[in-house]
Amino acid sequence: MCYQLPPEVPYEVRALMETNAATVRSVKRVEVKPEETVAVVGTGPVGVMALQAAGIAGAGQTIAIEPANKRQQLARQCGATAVVDPLKNDPVDEINALTDGEGVDVVIECAGLEKTGLLAGHIAKRTGRIMVMGVFEEPAVFDFTDLVYGEKTVMGSMGGYGVFDEAIQLMAEKKFNGEPLITGKIKLDDIVSKGFDALIRFKEKHAKILVIPD
Repeated sequence: MCYQLPPEVPYEVRALMETNAATVRSVKRVEVKPEETVAVVGTGPVGVMALQAAGIAGAGQTIAIEPANKRQQLARQCGATAVVDPLKNDPVDEINALTDGEGVDVVIECAGLEKTGLLAGHIAKRTGRIMVMGVFEEPAVFDFTDLVYGEKTVMGSMGGYGVFDEAIQLMAEKKFNGEPLITGKIKLDDIVSKGFDALIRFKEKHAKILVIPD
């Protein structure tokens, strides 16, 4: 269960290893193929890493769906070929415009909200695949009629077990860009006020806040 991290990977980036491995595993499980179109719903830390994992797997388009401006910028910085703001435009219409009306091959849901789960199903093309990584606090609505008639596939993924070696290699080869995700560094004494509270109250401004011991 222990892995040796290469010295060329900065300590701050090493702190992202588990989440990076989880997204690498989810992209492998949903079998993203070269030149496929992938949409990521919600670009917090998990979503941004999923965007990168999809791009590394060879996706032709990586589309981020995200309302927060800071996280939209982060998605672009980490390889999104297009960003859709669901507060300004209907995301289904925007996805159709970007895919000639077909929808995307793969959707990776990373927000864990009822509306985003429903959206993930609606933007997947016929026979498309939907990977759910977002953690829902309670059961949510899903359009099962669309699922059946569209012959779509839905699956979930949790954790990065089995792919840590691969995720470490991506970091060592600089294929994974972790620095932009680190939006704050705090001391242990500030973990509540500048850590937990900041992520709860101002999550649109942050991705990952690292606790740096004195």
